[in-house]
Amino acid sequence: MNRGHSLLALLVALALATTAAMLATERFLTLRATQSQWLRQAAVERDARDALFLLTRDLRQHGVAGCHVDPSGETPLQLHYGAPGWSVQAVRQDGQGRITALQLYEADRSQPLPARVVVSSCRRRDIFVVGVDARLERSASSLMLTPAVAGALPVGGSDGHHLPSLGAAPWVALRYQHAEGVLWREDLATGLRQALAEAETFAADDLGHGWTLVLQPGKGKTSPPVWTFTAKRQHGAVLPIVLALAAAAMLALSTAQRVLLDESRLVGHQASWGQVLLAAELALGEAENDVVGLDRQPGREHWFTVPCRNPAAAAAWRQGLCSAPADSHALPVWAADDVLAPCGVAACIRGGNARQRPLPACPAEPGRPLPADSACYVVELLDGRFRGEAGLYRITARAWDRRMRSVVTLQSHFVAGDVPERLSWSALW
Repeated sequence: MNRGHSLLALLVALALATTAAMLATERFLTLRATQSQWLRQAAVERDARDALFLLTRDLRQHGVAGCHVDPSGETPLQLHYGAPGWSVQAVRQDGQGRITALQLYEADRSQPLPARVVVSSCRRRDIFVVGVDARLERSASSLMLTPAVAGALPVGGSDGHHLPSLGAAPWVALRYQHAEGVLWREDLATGLRQALAEAETFAADDLGHGWTLVLQPGKGKTSPPVWTFTAKRQHGAVLPIVLALAAAAMLALSTAQRVLLDESRLVGHQASWGQVLLAAELALGEAENDVVGLDRQPGREHWFTVPCRNPAAAAAWRQGLCSAPADSHALPVWAADDVLAPCGVAACIRGGNARQRPLPACPAEPGRPLPADSACYVVELLDGRFRGEAGLYRITARAWDRRMRSVVTLQSHFVAGDVPERLSWSALW
């Protein structure tokens, strides 16, 4: 008696197994294609958000060069500003008082020398082409900027530079352009173009107090449009817009759990940055209010010291007032973490605008999380009687999130007169 499977049974089993394998393979390929499509769409939307994030950051800096602000010709498509650069350590002048060279303090020496340099103060701005209008040389300890023409940097008078607020920086000139289905960012000094994101359409509308930016990611309108609003300098409304954008982005990315996890981390970081930016703006405004009262204190010009501490000052101002060494014009305190750190010598602000010194949030144990409602600032006196009226101050504020992942540093030049005036605003990054 024969035992086992017949040929017919084996053929049926083989056919069923082959069909099952083909169905499983087809299902796998479908799922992989769907996941690839999700990942592609998520990458396109992420590039779009990053592009608008970069554009809004450039828009906030447009026209700023140290203490000099030139808001004329503002447009979301062509921008210029002085990148965070160098403080003036020493000024070389000839017998007629004309500047022959500037010795500059360079905090970050890893960057290449720029093609253009802007020298600015609270009264004037000059732009030099390196190698044509001026010579820029890097030594072991500093930079040396030498104008090609004597008198190219006048000092004093109605059209000359204000020496105490003099500074220099790389000059950034950018152009944003939507072409060939891509949003481009072009450096006009070097001609280099950077593709930021695939974009079906891009629109930038000037509302007077700010810009609305709308970008349609990808091609063929397969993704929802990404939009944002950025206020012009010295205006707020950043936090609710960023939070709304974060919520919309997370809803759009809810198609896949793994993609959602990765993207939510990125969106959460951007939302955290927006909250920190708002905290830094509030701290800067509060610091300016404090400086108005400081300017009316008798003898306040003697309270500014190199270590930013002075026990002889008024009780509320025994730390946070900084000055440069006697042999230097450089005041690079915004780049020094030990000065603007939460537990440094800066004046600090807690939630509710209640300033306390020292900051109670300073952790007893290293690495302990910090409260997100705190910010610190330092004040520098540049001119005791600017324009013959009141003191000219440089105020630098820094805010952070709980784990110090997002840090924003803002700086303003502020005149504390009868009618206080903010001359400039800039973000240092």
